[in-house]
Amino acid sequence: MTLWPRILRRLTGRRDHLDGVQGGRLCGWALPRPGNGPVPVALYAGTQRIADALACQFRTDLRDAGLAGGACGFSFSTGHIETNTGVLRVCRLDGKRPVEIGQIHVKEARGAEARPTPRSGPGTRRPGFSPARAVYDPMGPGLAALRAPPPPAQGGIARLTPRQAHLFDPTDPATGQLLPDPLCAYMAHLRTRHRLEAQFDWDAAPEDAAHVLNWMLAGYAPMRAPLRVPLSKRMIQWLNTPVVVPGQRTNLSRATWAALMGVPHLRQGMDFGNPDWVDSVLYWWAIHQARALGVEDCLVPDACVTRLAGLPLEQEGQDFPLTRALIRWQAETPGLARADPATTAGQRQITLAAMIRAADRPDTLRYLPWASIETLLEETAGGQTPLGAHLTTLDGHARLLSRADYVACLKGRGYDLEARRFMSRTGEGHRLHAAALPAPALHGTPRADVQVIGPVTKASGLGQATRASLAALATTGLKVQAVNVTLDNPAPEIDMPHTPITEARPARFTLLHLNAESIPLFFAHAPDITQGSYLAAYMFWELTRPAACHALALRMVDEIWAASDHGRAIYADHFDGPIRVMGLAGDVTPCTDPLGARAGFVARTGFDAGSFLCMASFDSFSFVQRKNPLGLIRAFRDAFPQGGAQLLLKTQNRTRVSDPAQRAVWAEIDALTTGDPRFEILDETMTRDALLTLTAGADAYLSLHRAEGWGFGMIEAMALGVPVLATGMSGNLAYSDDTTAWLVPAQEVAPAPQDYMFTPEGGLWGDPDHNAAVTLLRRMAEAPALRAQKAQAAQARVLRAFSPEAIGRRYATRIDTVLRQAKVTAA
Repeated sequence: MTLWPRILRRLTGRRDHLDGVQGGRLCGWALPRPGNGPVPVALYAGTQRIADALACQFRTDLRDAGLAGGACGFSFSTGHIETNTGVLRVCRLDGKRPVEIGQIHVKEARGAEARPTPRSGPGTRRPGFSPARAVYDPMGPGLAALRAPPPPAQGGIARLTPRQAHLFDPTDPATGQLLPDPLCAYMAHLRTRHRLEAQFDWDAAPEDAAHVLNWMLAGYAPMRAPLRVPLSKRMIQWLNTPVVVPGQRTNLSRATWAALMGVPHLRQGMDFGNPDWVDSVLYWWAIHQARALGVEDCLVPDACVTRLAGLPLEQEGQDFPLTRALIRWQAETPGLARADPATTAGQRQITLAAMIRAADRPDTLRYLPWASIETLLEETAGGQTPLGAHLTTLDGHARLLSRADYVACLKGRGYDLEARRFMSRTGEGHRLHAAALPAPALHGTPRADVQVIGPVTKASGLGQATRASLAALATTGLKVQAVNVTLDNPAPEIDMPHTPITEARPARFTLLHLNAESIPLFFAHAPDITQGSYLAAYMFWELTRPAACHALALRMVDEIWAASDHGRAIYADHFDGPIRVMGLAGDVTPCTDPLGARAGFVARTGFDAGSFLCMASFDSFSFVQRKNPLGLIRAFRDAFPQGGAQLLLKTQNRTRVSDPAQRAVWAEIDALTTGDPRFEILDETMTRDALLTLTAGADAYLSLHRAEGWGFGMIEAMALGVPVLATGMSGNLAYSDDTTAWLVPAQEVAPAPQDYMFTPEGGLWGDPDHNAAVTLLRRMAEAPALRAQKAQAAQARVLRAFSPEAIGRRYATRIDTVLRQAKVTAA
């Protein structure tokens, strides 16, 4: 995605767009009107309004297109939608009537990638749909939650594990310096991970601490939903602190004021002397805005709850009295229009609806009188409750709903009814998503020898590395469990056996296959199943220095495993613990039918069977600048100006890349290769076996990369018996030298700022020598005997030194040493 949002807006006058489904979420953007705050948007399934959000998520493509500083994206999860038929529609809600942004079929929305049906023009709506007449079922999500089996019971108030505690440290993990109040280490991590150091320079301007908190609440937190971002106790106190307005006895919190600045219709009617205005603002914040930001569990101050949970005079003494919040909720909910808040029957109906809604939104219970809750959960002799009986009248399906069932449902949503508290608050007072998750079974369960945690089921380089470690450990005799973690990994899924993290048992040794920038997210959003275990992190990075956003992870792990000497050198000066070069196991066997593979390669590409046929492969998510196909194309063109050689560029996920710099590179690649018979570009996600078969059919495998953590394509080509030409630096030197490959010399240079995701000061990668690449490509093409010699040497080496058995012995030796030392220490 480049500047298409800006162009689209200019050509059509549209201020919004529905992009489609990415990573299981329906995404789009909506521009705020001049002077207004983020646009509220809603998701409809047919005529039912099923979810609300704010268009305030930050996206780099929108920033680069000049749209609202990039903070106007929105997304909805499609996983909770029960039906497989019908249409999903997204509308903006900042006018007198909802206006449709776009629509997509439910079945398509559940696919890996989906595109919406666009509107026919600015301000138009699809035939047969009127958002203004759409009815919001306030109990829909709650009914679905109550129909589902009760989730497993949660534990008590969670105490932080030592690794989780690092998230809330008040010092900057990169510098060790005290952070400005009230920030914590996780905020410093987010600032560097999202490259916001220039935007929020709190060293030069300490007030930027407040601004980065606002970015986190308004931009980052909604993007992470339904996961909840970590907030320290101090940050929560700071955001909930009332801002005193001289002369006014009613105060709003800092967080409320920050959000209120973007809502003109509430600001314009500002009158602290008007109780109705005060109630409307508090209700807007507590019921709508805090929920949209995912902070209703911690940033709705007690004073706000007390006021909204108060009873108007006319409700006092009623059997089911309605609080100020319930009265406002009933008035704004069309589905409750017939319930009369002045009658006992109406009050009971509204209260029952609120209790059903609470099964999905537990914060609703704050605003119900406790006596009403107790009455509707009082069990009869058969164990049925009035709430359960009411459910039966709603859907006609008799179902027993005991008090324990309701309590269990709420715990599944992170709320403890008996204690009247959200479970996402730790014993220390911090907000941590993992605190509300089932605690790992650390006691009374047989411990595994080793657990491998990583993206076991992802068709990506990191997923392949995880599976390679599992293959090596399978040869050792150790008891191993594979725990699947796919957080923030957009790669396609593959079917691999694994243990869900909720079922993982404790292990004595943990091998964590996540890169350093993702390790803090794991401890923020998942239960700490590494507690009591020695933790080695198998991390990959390509530049010569770690990124600043790696610093927090380096505090959390006991040891680093690296695939090569290049990986070890990256962290050597930045990590105090052991760093071990462990290699990676390969499971590729030599090609048994090279002639058949070559015929398949020719058939798939349409290349001339008499040409020197070459192949390069990479995932577009791995940064096209780092993989450097542009440099390879230029060298290939100069090496074979008269033809006689052809190159297949095999990639995947190209159309899903939104970064403007990367898309510009792809545009240049297209300009150089379109219409040139020497080149073919294949953008397709293939099974691993199909990709290996394709690779086996090439005369040579080429990688003119700038840096590699390992380079699966190269070592797999070697195992297949395919000759390799590669850049002579970084991780691939673990298995390639002048006897096993044609190595192109490279000069260390600094990446351009837009070329890579995190570019640390002093971090370098390679600039392959163009002339040397041209010369070596020609030599390679002209020397079939030398190609065969090097290919045989490479194949023998990788099959011997990087077999699962060879790498497994290395793993077992290190793990045994660690576990023996742990026994000695414990003794």
